[in-house]
Order: sequence, then C-alpha cells, then structure tokens
Amino acid sequence: YPTVFRDSVREVELKGEGYFSVAKNAGIPFIVSSSGIRTKVYGTEFNVRSYSGEPVHVTLVKGSVSVGCEKEGVEYRLVPGENACFGEGRPEITQVDVRRFTAWKEGSFYYKNESLEKIMSDLQRWYNFKAFYEAMELKNLRFELWVDRNCDFQTIVDLLTATNKIAIKI
Repeated sequence: YPTVFRDSVREVELKGEGYFSVAKNAGIPFIVSSSGIRTKVYGTEFNVRSYSGEPVHVTLVKGSVSVGCEKEGVEYRLVPGENACFGEGRPEITQVDVRRFTAWKEGSFYYKNESLEKIMSDLQRWYNFKAFYEAMELKNLRFELWVDRNCDFQTIVDLLTATNKIAIKI
C-alpha cells in the first residue's frame, strides 16, 4: 500500500489477514483487493482473511461494505455481524460471531463449534508445524477453544486432549 493516497481512490492489496478501521470519505473510496475479491468500504471496521488455498472471508464488524469477485462484477452489501465466504461461485453470506474472525488482532485464538481441521490449519500457520490425521473423520470433530496466541503449543495440545476426543503426538 502507498504511504500516502494521492489518487481519487484509496486502494490496498492484501495477502494474509488484515483488520481495517476506515474513516468515511465518499469522495475517495477505500478498496481492499485480495485474491480476486474486492471489498469496497463506506466507513467501517472489518476483517479480510485471505490465505493461499483457503476461501477468502470478509467479516463486517461495524458500518457498511460491499464485496464481490472482480471477475463477476456483482457486489453484495454486508451488514454488521455478517461474513462473506468466497469459495466457488457466489459467496456464502452468513451471520457470525465476529470474534471468530477478529480475535487474532487481540492476540487470541477463538473457536466456537469449529472443526479440528480448521483449528489445526490456523495452528499450523502460527506454530509452523504439519498435522497428520490417523483417521480422516477426526478432522470433523468440533471444539471450543479460546486461548492466548502467545501461549506455548503444548498448552493448546493439553486443552484439546483434555476433551478425551483426541490424542495428539508431537
């Protein structure tokens, strides 16, 4: 992103995850581009999650945004508490607990009724390891977890194994 926006548009490109708090300025729109998804901002707070090999998520915390795939040219307006998940075709827009998508900026992992596969995907990225499953059905087990991102990995292993649903070997 530029250090100073000089044109008639404020535009940034994102790879990874970013939380934005944008002041309203009708004369100079703010746009976030990420993996072919454009988020047009109307003065708001929102999160964009765009990691390689995963669907892009745009989660609105406050205000208003419209989102759309650059190829299609169709925009969808979100209201606070909605998440647009861009996989194949039209985005899936659902009401969500925004903490699931914004806890990272407060230094936490937050999961509520989340699959082990999704939890492990995030943990692999954060702690730099590779997970292997002895049985594929384990990926679909659901967990709740709220823990500081700066804790050591063993703490998280202990919390997950305390459920008696799984065993984890390091």
